[in-house]
Amino acid sequence: MWASASFSGTIAVGTSLAALTLASLVASAILLSASFSKDQVKYNKEAILERVRAKYGDNLDYVRGLFIVTMSPFFIIYLLLSMINQLVRKVGVNPCSQPSSNPHDPDHRAGIFTVRTRKHLAKIKRWDRANVFTIAIYWGIGYMVLQVLCAQLTIVFLSW
Repeated sequence: MWASASFSGTIAVGTSLAALTLASLVASAILLSASFSKDQVKYNKEAILERVRAKYGDNLDYVRGLFIVTMSPFFIIYLLLSMINQLVRKVGVNPCSQPSSNPHDPDHRAGIFTVRTRKHLAKIKRWDRANVFTIAIYWGIGYMVLQVLCAQLTIVFLSW
């Protein structure tokens, strides 16, 4: 890799390495997707998730709290896009779009979110939200302490 990057000159070594790394990543993804069938991928995903739940069951709230702190703006955008998608399906602007509700759903009514988003929200509703939000607040406090207070105190003590 280094030899191919050095052929392009010393100025573009970083760009060449980045392009080579990205090309290697794409090639690895293509190789992995061609190596496993959809059923194998689903089985492996479920097996990995079951092992994680068995090993870290009670500690998953810390990961969920970190998710709340870091991904809340993106999750809100995801919900808005899901609502727009469902609205387009209900109005019928695109005749090629999927139906707005799941026909296997017992109450068979189309809500404001897509079926996949409703499944995600149902998983979130099963969380112990009080504990998750408390842990999210602790993550925020930890971030403030490490990024703001420690950085400012380091500058103050180094300039002293």
